[in-house]
Amino acid sequence: MFRFVQMKKTDYQARVAHQVAQYATAEIHQVTPIYDYWSDTHLRPRLNSVLGVDTIPGFYVDHIRQRVASNADPQPRILSIGAGDAELEVQIAQQLVEGGLRTFRLEGLELSPILIDRANQRIAEAGLAGYVTVIPCDLNSWSQPESSGSPYAAVLANHILHHVVELEALFATVALAIGDTGVFLTADMIGRNGHMRWPEALTLVQALWDTLPDELKYNRVFLETDFDFRNWDCLCHGGFEGIRSQDILPLLVERFHFEKFLGFGGVIEVFCDRCYGPNFDRTIPAHTRFIDSVEQLNSLLLQLGVVKPTMMFAVMSNRQAALCETRATWIFRPIGKSRKRWPMPASPISLHFVRAVRASAPFAPDGLTPKIGEPGCRARKPLSKSHSRPMTRSI
Repeated sequence: MFRFVQMKKTDYQARVAHQVAQYATAEIHQVTPIYDYWSDTHLRPRLNSVLGVDTIPGFYVDHIRQRVASNADPQPRILSIGAGDAELEVQIAQQLVEGGLRTFRLEGLELSPILIDRANQRIAEAGLAGYVTVIPCDLNSWSQPESSGSPYAAVLANHILHHVVELEALFATVALAIGDTGVFLTADMIGRNGHMRWPEALTLVQALWDTLPDELKYNRVFLETDFDFRNWDCLCHGGFEGIRSQDILPLLVERFHFEKFLGFGGVIEVFCDRCYGPNFDRTIPAHTRFIDSVEQLNSLLLQLGVVKPTMMFAVMSNRQAALCETRATWIFRPIGKSRKRWPMPASPISLHFVRAVRASAPFAPDGLTPKIGEPGCRARKPLSKSHSRPMTRSI
């Protein structure tokens, strides 16, 4: 079903070097003020409705606690793949300790020695060396020893899957790591490879682009005005940014049982990201009304199946999840026969999307990026600070 052209060893090594160098100096957690506005106004209520949480660290902490309680494991192990500088992992550990869980061990896997050094410093400063550790690891060759002990209570993957080439092997290893009792938690990008727009979304973005004044079209990455929208392929820079992002959801559907899922994005992130997001001022009503309108259009078109989501939160396991038909939690069964449309307040996405995404997104000859025209083509703490992995991507 999936075809991916094997990458040459020299190309892979060059991309690794680029990725490590890129985040040696880059601010990896920075987002735009308009992103904060969008996430607080539109994403946070959905997180609360679907997942029962208000923040992204809360998403991981809450589901870790649930799994630890249900398993009654006296010494639970937690694994974070692609831990980066461990900012999120430290926040999770702090909240677990504050909540009374003091016997856990959180292990992080990270490729970059620079980020590992930062992570160790952060962990030491937080006084969490007894709880959190970061281990050098390339996820494209990671394997979980069968004799490594009891399964992990939870495996976390926060905005790291879209950097991975060997997704099939990684998901097989995660499945082994969580066993029958653990949970796989992720927040990630699931759009087109290289974080480009799919053709149907690109048509909408271009139409909206033509309505904008030139000062809102200034590209803060390339430092020039894009009079025509630039559908940039992040893979052109090297590295692994969005290298197989369009394969993530289909492969997860094949491997795991979904307990909860929230899909969103597709159009809105273009106007909130690091390229164009800084042009929008959250204190100017016309700017926030524009963001509100685009988000409403994006959500409606997701519900109608016109566009595909580019971002997700997911709770998965190796066991069949029970179908819970409530507005508060959207739990779907990708192989099931139900065609029920779930209420937009719970999730702006319908079941037929999951079937459609499995049959779409063909590869170009290079195995990376489809060509244009091909099918498939707050009042509280802000959500977005410190909650994303290294990126040169939309949101």
